[in-house]
Amino acid sequence: MPRLCGPYGASVDDPVAEFSTPPMTCGGDSRQVCDCLPDETARAVGEELVQCAKERGIREDYIFPRMDEWEIVPRLAVAAAMSAQSQGIARVSLTVEQVRDKASTSVRLARAATRILMEGQIITPARGIQTTRPHSS
Repeated sequence: MPRLCGPYGASVDDPVAEFSTPPMTCGGDSRQVCDCLPDETARAVGEELVQCAKERGIREDYIFPRMDEWEIVPRLAVAAAMSAQSQGIARVSLTVEQVRDKASTSVRLARAATRILMEGQIITPARGIQTTRPHSS
């Protein structure tokens, strides 16, 4: 049976834990996450990513969601978790709503921590990243 693992081969007890972080933040290379996913799960995440891009309007200068489009992350987490559960490789069983809520909370907390670190000038903002508090997160 394929092993569900996170970046750098770390074993994942909770399928949401590793996949509620945007893949691009895992060492800078989304392939690190997808390389250790079973093909069916990687395909489910890829299909959800394509659906997200289509909903936002694919065009020449926009074919892949940006890292600041955090609302996509819970959707990818749901796709990964539901696929892992359907394959019988998830160690926990959660509903779509539970996965979405956990992933949204993880992203919200990470964004808040990052904002505090940037405002305190402990870390510098990446180019093009908003440093003021958004109206909703």
